[in-house]
Amino acid sequence: MEIPMRISLLLLTAFLLMIPSHGRCAEQGRPVLVCAVGTPGAPFHTPDHGSRYGWKGLFIDILDRVMVQELGMGLAFESYPWKRAQKQVEDGNADFLISVPTRERLLYSIASDEPLLKMDLHVYAYAGHPRLDEIRKIGTPMDIIRLDLTPVTNEGNGWHKENIDSLGIKTLYVPNDENLVQFLAKRRADIMIDAPISMNRLIRQYGLTADIVQTDVRFGPVNFHLLMSRKSRHAGLMPKINAAIGKLMADGTLEKLALEYARLNCPRQPGLRHAAPVAGDPGDRGNWQPAADQGALTPCSGAESMPEPAGERPGRSPHAARTTSKMGELSWNSIS
Repeated sequence: MEIPMRISLLLLTAFLLMIPSHGRCAEQGRPVLVCAVGTPGAPFHTPDHGSRYGWKGLFIDILDRVMVQELGMGLAFESYPWKRAQKQVEDGNADFLISVPTRERLLYSIASDEPLLKMDLHVYAYAGHPRLDEIRKIGTPMDIIRLDLTPVTNEGNGWHKENIDSLGIKTLYVPNDENLVQFLAKRRADIMIDAPISMNRLIRQYGLTADIVQTDVRFGPVNFHLLMSRKSRHAGLMPKINAAIGKLMADGTLEKLALEYARLNCPRQPGLRHAAPVAGDPGDRGNWQPAADQGALTPCSGAESMPEPAGERPGRSPHAARTTSKMGELSWNSIS
């Protein structure tokens, strides 16, 4: 039976409307780029239905400054489980994501020349640890082995896998950052290595400021880049994006945006101390270079970070089994 032309056109129109646009349609004559984001995680990106993009957070603010204010582009966000978010970019169904440019990710994406964020990682220990003074003097990963310390981290921490686990340092794994701070506070591991910009918020949220100590030992930085899909129709915009990122990095705009969140996470309070760079020869540290040597963002710069506990807590829970499990890749909300 022959279908009339008018009905055919109506069916075609209805079909096209059902296809997800992914925000790529021109918005008032400008390109709209879609960023794939993973599981929400403060302070990087969390849902906010009252905001312009339906999201708020550090990465949202940075992308708005670079893509919208500096380049006049449109911006949209689509949330997926982290592995699927990466797959969306790999297949060209989303334009880009923000993460660490691993070898695997660079097969399907083009990394920005400069990172959008340089973020230091610090060593934390539980309060009253019998070897706390020695932990404060850690200079290389070999010191973790020498001191027979067991780190704990979340299952999505790709940085830990590449820089700590790969050296044979046995690590305990928990599902997420919320479990991480509670695990350390209960003395079920010796240390964790993570970012104050996100971790200090959780430590205060769970009332653990007297149970966990942030040391001055720092690693990194972890560099988060814009990773543009090689299949994106907007991949040709990377030179402009690189120029904008370079400009905003040079004039300090990106660092100022990050410091706003760092200060929110680490308010100035009486009796707190400021984390200083680790002393020592950076040439012997490999990836463990003091952050100050690389110009990385130190969360809470100019403000103190964590309180010193007023005494040691007696007793300690036995370690869980020292075992290393397979980890996922680094995502925004799992530092990595």
